[in-house]
Amino acid sequence: MTSPSPPAGEGKLSRSDSRERGRRISKLRGPAKEMRSDGTEAEHRLWQVLRAHRFAGYKFRRQVPIDFYIADFVCFSQRLVIELDGGQHSASTRDGQRDAYLCSQGFRVIRIWNKDLLTNEEGVAELILSALQQPPLPNPSPARGAWHPISTPISDKDSPVADTYDLIVLGSGPGGYVAAIRAAQLGLKTAIVERELLGGICLNWGCIPTKALLRTAEIFHYMQHADAYGLSNDKPSFDIAKVVARSRAVAKQLNQGVTHLMKKNKINVVMGEGTLTAKDKLSVKGQDGKIVELQAKHIIVATGARARDLPFAKADGKRIWTYRHAMTPPEMPTELLVIGSGAIGIEFASFYADLGAKVTVVEMLDRVVPVEDAEVSAQLAKSLTKQGLTILTGAGVESLTADAKGVAAKIKTSDGKTSEQRFSHCIVAVGIVPNTENIGLEALGVKTTKGHIDTDPMCRTNVPGIWAIGDVTAPPWLAHKASHEGVTAVEAIAQELGNKDAHPHATDPKNIPACTYCRPQVASVGLSEAAAKQAGYDVKVGKFPAIGNGKAIALGEVEGFVKTVFDAKTGELLGAHMIGAEVTELIQGYTIGKTAELVETDFIQTVFPHPTLSEMMHESVLAAFGRVIHI
Repeated sequence: MTSPSPPAGEGKLSRSDSRERGRRISKLRGPAKEMRSDGTEAEHRLWQVLRAHRFAGYKFRRQVPIDFYIADFVCFSQRLVIELDGGQHSASTRDGQRDAYLCSQGFRVIRIWNKDLLTNEEGVAELILSALQQPPLPNPSPARGAWHPISTPISDKDSPVADTYDLIVLGSGPGGYVAAIRAAQLGLKTAIVERELLGGICLNWGCIPTKALLRTAEIFHYMQHADAYGLSNDKPSFDIAKVVARSRAVAKQLNQGVTHLMKKNKINVVMGEGTLTAKDKLSVKGQDGKIVELQAKHIIVATGARARDLPFAKADGKRIWTYRHAMTPPEMPTELLVIGSGAIGIEFASFYADLGAKVTVVEMLDRVVPVEDAEVSAQLAKSLTKQGLTILTGAGVESLTADAKGVAAKIKTSDGKTSEQRFSHCIVAVGIVPNTENIGLEALGVKTTKGHIDTDPMCRTNVPGIWAIGDVTAPPWLAHKASHEGVTAVEAIAQELGNKDAHPHATDPKNIPACTYCRPQVASVGLSEAAAKQAGYDVKVGKFPAIGNGKAIALGEVEGFVKTVFDAKTGELLGAHMIGAEVTELIQGYTIGKTAELVETDFIQTVFPHPTLSEMMHESVLAAFGRVIHI
């Protein structure tokens, strides 16, 4: 698929006298550095160009959120957006959607190839100056805007699009792109189809950018409590636009990383909306409206999921937000309502509370993070309440109305009383909806349950040749589960195709860890104490508090505990549950133990380094068998 060409005469550079001026600029700047693959050097070079004297009358901003997109450079007075591009054919096709949207909002869009900043920096400056001198567009219009590439994108003849493959992956999230890479490693001719951004929701709008936001909130929290560490930091503050820009820059870097991995592994990237037309055929409609027909022996569906809306209040992006809106807020909320206390809801509640918002969390079940162990839920509710959040469990929102000043929510609390409360904004985090509509599953007879695709342990559907992984299948709906399933499915496919190096293994849901990155963090793997007892196990339970750990005391992070649940008869680790500082980094120790089917003596006889938080893991096991040392 080729990128659209600019109108005749646009985007061309006059090079008649640029060589001498280029020498002068180079002399002032010094020798050009080799361009880094992540584009950071290109962004720095362009920023220096825009700060030169000739642009003194124009104010540019870097990494500016515009609705769902982050623009590299924006001059609002002239309604001009400048986007940098590495020049990959997949990236230029993908970014066409972004450019079209920005143009529909009344912005002119100039797309500049990174290499031009090295070879023709003066020409780049002239092109930008020419665009700035045009009258600004007063009102948004879909017909307005122009794309001005100043280099020719890679054409289809440079990266041929073949019609027939061993495997096509529909969706490029953490399940899809990992599946594609593993397939390429096993020698399968592979294509991946993506309608928006390589990396999917996780890398671009989920797991990764939210962690960047939470890291900022954590640092701001420490700044506010610097005195506890013998430091001084009067009146710390933040700029929400810069906070968001950092998060988007992190997402962009990883998106570019996936683009590189596709190229490195010789995986063909096809941008557009994919639809299954047969069990071995996929039709892809590109941004230009052209249809590409693909065929493969096997197809993996990895289309992910999206946020579920409230039936009585659709998200508008202004006052009522989904997680996606909450990552690029138009303004900092003052009084925030969060509906739902799963991982997404609690993480955003924690983020905005640490930045100073007054936060209320409404959960319809009887405790927050209800999939976690009951003692962990109780400790988290206690910690969040201590931080100033209002936690309403066993409660529900009966109506939600937005206006120019905020939202009015009618909340029914656990005592049966109903009252109307006002908030500046609301985040709806009440679950997900699988992206299984309009991709051809119904016509092929692929079985689903509540929209999620039914699969066997190897990720096969009921239709031979069609496989499914990730959030479109059964829970838990976690990125690392999707990645693991991607490897499982591909190795099973390779084995069916005669590859003797493929050794597929089924994914055991009991060995999949879960992490919530609020403050304090929550992590778990396996059965809770209640679930183990309900399953008929005679259990031994150990629990060790953070206050008994020297490293936790030194860090000033003494909230929380580690809890382990063992089978009293066999010594098998049934489950582990943690709450506290950095527990999301510790849980993998127990996950390895469960996967390897270790028993209590394996943990007890293991030497844990001192001083570390991991010593709590050891002590918890010791506590389960009456041998705890430090309490």
